[in-house]
Amino acid sequence: MNSNISVYGYVASLQRSVSDEDIKSLISNYASTNNLTIGEIVEELNPCRIHWQQSRIHSVLSEIAEGSEVIVYEAADVARSTAQILEALKLATSRKVIIHFVKYDQVFTSEPKVEIKQCLSLVQNIESDFVAKRTTEALARRKQAGLPLGRPKGVRNKSLKLDPFLDEIKKYIALGLSKSSIAKLIRCHPQTLYNYIDKRDLATKDLPIN
Repeated sequence: MNSNISVYGYVASLQRSVSDEDIKSLISNYASTNNLTIGEIVEELNPCRIHWQQSRIHSVLSEIAEGSEVIVYEAADVARSTAQILEALKLATSRKVIIHFVKYDQVFTSEPKVEIKQCLSLVQNIESDFVAKRTTEALARRKQAGLPLGRPKGVRNKSLKLDPFLDEIKKYIALGLSKSSIAKLIRCHPQTLYNYIDKRDLATKDLPIN
């Protein structure tokens, strides 16, 4: 790596709704907004097929000068799982490298005492991102295989939030209490009760709402 460069952009070629060129533009705009000058944008062409330690991001974090900064769009550009991301962040910390995550508008600093809130917020964003990606990829595989998406027709959840109050709700319905009154008695939001009554097909046609 060029020792004269202090800020790098990093882009992994991933399957997502925006192109790699768009990602580069987002990274460049982020750098400009934050008064950072990118010296080089490094690209990884096969990120999904290799462990992060075999990818170019590992080389970048290992070889750039201490105190340098790396701008990525999202966690998936760095690694394939939360565990691998944490390994990458550990390496960044040991080399005093700062990583910017454009999508989350968050910065992982190399300071020994990182604020717990900041760290937890970043990890939550990363984990949410990976969960969403795994779900999207699983649905895409099912669709490609010609399998139905979603819950099979006619199948319901085995249990619902208000099931513990089912007998109580039936009793109140039999007494002719309004839906809003029942909601107050079982201490739930009225809409939650309305949805439950509908899902459980409870007979309330003549039941007043208020």
